[in-house]
Amino acid sequence: MTAVETDELRLREFIRTHQVCYDVWPELVYVDGIQRQTGFAIELCGTHEHPEHVSPGCHECHVVNRRLAELGAAVIPRENTDSRYPIEPFDPVIRYPSKRQMRPEVQVTIRIAHKHDFLSPLDDCERRCLSAISRRLEGLGVGRGSFHEHK
Repeated sequence: MTAVETDELRLREFIRTHQVCYDVWPELVYVDGIQRQTGFAIELCGTHEHPEHVSPGCHECHVVNRRLAELGAAVIPRENTDSRYPIEPFDPVIRYPSKRQMRPEVQVTIRIAHKHDFLSPLDDCERRCLSAISRRLEGLGVGRGSFHEHK
C-alpha cells in the first residue's frame, strides 16, 4: 500500500469516527455600501470521538481541529490558480447546530478568495475551486450538510 493510499484510509477513518460533514457559505463584503460576494467559506465540522465528554478547548477539541485542518489541506487544489485557500486558526468553541440535532461539533473553516484582490467579485475561478474541493470531500465520504455513513 502506498503512502497516499494509507493517508486516504486514515482520513476516511477519521471522517467516519468523527462524523465529518461540511457546509458552504458565501463570503460577503460591503464595497461602497453595496454587498458583494467575493468567495466562499467551507466549514468542516466533526464531533468528538466521545461526545458525552465535551468541553470547549479540551484535548479532543484540539485533536479534531488538527485532523479537520489536515483534511482541509488534503482537499484544496494543488494547481496554481488565481484563488487562495487559507485555513482559519483553531477556535476553541463547541457548536451545537440545530440542523444536525444539536450534536456538539468542532469546526474548521477554509476560505476560497481571490489571490490578489480579496474585494473582487466572485468569478469562475472561485466557483471551480469550490466544485473541486466539494468533489474531493464527497469522494472521501464527507457529506454536505450532514454526515452520511458510507459503506
